[in-house]
Amino acid sequence: PLLAAAALLGGCNGASPPRFTVVDARLIEQSDAGYVVHFTIEGENRNPDPLPLHDISYSVVMNGHQVFAAQRFAGRTLPRYGTARIDLPVTFSTLNPDVPAPVGTHEYTLRGQITWKPPAAFAEVLFDQSLHRPDARFNEKGVLEFGG
Repeated sequence: PLLAAAALLGGCNGASPPRFTVVDARLIEQSDAGYVVHFTIEGENRNPDPLPLHDISYSVVMNGHQVFAAQRFAGRTLPRYGTARIDLPVTFSTLNPDVPAPVGTHEYTLRGQITWKPPAAFAEVLFDQSLHRPDARFNEKGVLEFGG
């Protein structure tokens, strides 16, 4: 029955998945104990219907080590044929040996996935029953500049 429902879903859910890109990575706060960075991602909806976003899972890798991971509710809807931005706060503790000292330039990789609710009625039922939850992924690299 689930396989049949998934096959039907393809016909009911003609929505294109949203696209996400990192548009900003900014150091917000810094101390001897750690630092806070805000990543801003922009979601693009290429569909004639709004797309409600649900859960966001994301992680940050620096110097080859995962130094942060979180999951939270998105609380956003991408407007029809439009964009919306989401801030992803990240905290780093310098007590973690994998976290680089907050000085100099460090490469990062921000990766994650965001579940979104399809606009079609049957697809919404499957989503609400946790039988089918489409997601869109992002994986971007950049450089963070820290003061000393």
